[in-house]
Amino acid sequence: MARLTPAAALGVLLLASSALGGCAKHGTSSAASYEATGTPSAQYRQIAEDLVQTLAAAHAPAKTTVNILPPSSFRLDLSAGLPSHDPYTPSFGWELEQALRQRGFGVQAKDTDQKTTSAPLPLTYVLDEIGKTGYRAGVCIAREWCADRLYLTDADGRLAPAGGAIRTLVVRT
Repeated sequence: MARLTPAAALGVLLLASSALGGCAKHGTSSAASYEATGTPSAQYRQIAEDLVQTLAAAHAPAKTTVNILPPSSFRLDLSAGLPSHDPYTPSFGWELEQALRQRGFGVQAKDTDQKTTSAPLPLTYVLDEIGKTGYRAGVCIAREWCADRLYLTDADGRLAPAGGAIRTLVVRT
């Protein structure tokens, strides 16, 4: 597993704290997910499953329905001119939705009339590429609970979490 230098560790902490601060914005109704990566990666599934496992430790999957807020910009399928939700070139958001459903979470589309016993919790996500070998990924539920994690690819091309997940509970006063 890759080791972080003290300077890199400080950078990761600053990056994570700024990202988690974004989850805690007050009075913002235009929350959106963020996906800043170049090309689709086969590693999106692994990152999504890891984040969903962390989420499941805080929210009971069978009792939780989420509404995934889409990114403010999408990767376009140039042939159709539509956002890509194709399983052959999935976005991270698509992989996250699949991992949530597989784990037992309810996932509700924003524009559905489906009746539920309680309103779905808004879920936002962030995926950033860090250099050529890393990602920073995170999820926030209702801008109150967030988990963030750094992932690095080793010399053999395997993706591994670099440290533990940073979990934050935002307390509003």
